[in-house]
Amino acid sequence: MSVRTRNEAIAVATSSGWFSTRSQHTRDRLSNIAKLHVFDAGQSIYRFGDPANGIFGLVSGSFEIMIPRADGMDITIYKADPGYWIGDLAQFSGETRLVSLVAAELTQVLHLPQPELVQLLAEDPRLYADFYELSHVNVALGLRLIANLAIAPSDARIAAHLAMHDKTRADGAYEVQLSQTKLAELVALSVPTVERVLRRLQKEGILELGYGRIRVIDRLALLGLIDGKREQ
Repeated sequence: MSVRTRNEAIAVATSSGWFSTRSQHTRDRLSNIAKLHVFDAGQSIYRFGDPANGIFGLVSGSFEIMIPRADGMDITIYKADPGYWIGDLAQFSGETRLVSLVAAELTQVLHLPQPELVQLLAEDPRLYADFYELSHVNVALGLRLIANLAIAPSDARIAAHLAMHDKTRADGAYEVQLSQTKLAELVALSVPTVERVLRRLQKEGILELGYGRIRVIDRLALLGLIDGKREQ
């Protein structure tokens, strides 16, 4: 992945996700304070319990969002794609971080730093409405993740998670950069169960499996697993 300039990163952010749906006025104001950072694979952007230090938008690469279990071990609850923004809850509540945010690979991030963001909102309070919308987007995602874990059939649960990674198509193919082991963690199933389901779906022409990636070939068939309309 070649490192983009700040202006190129802003152009990418304008193409998908929350930032892309903002008004030109909002995009311009936020772009003026945005900083571009690059993180290596495994590097933390912030950790659970850290104080707020602004809001982060994923330009390229991927985020792993992690929470601590009761035994102290971190588990991944979501692997985010470019266009994803996070950090609003701690930033505007004045509380500490509820999750850890880690670069899953070489990752480029736009950062809205806390001091500049606080000053900007003091100058233009109308921007608060934009961040309320970001919070709504992220809460909706969290609720969907919880709902997906309540799906009993393993193939339907896996299909629901893979379907979440497609943002634009009603049908057709797309690729998810996700290992089978990581997918098992995300859907709370055993690795052998996930491997068995994925092999079957590949045999049926719904998926194509590769190293660290899963390519969805037939999205409508994948969705059929979730709503039960597809014959098993």
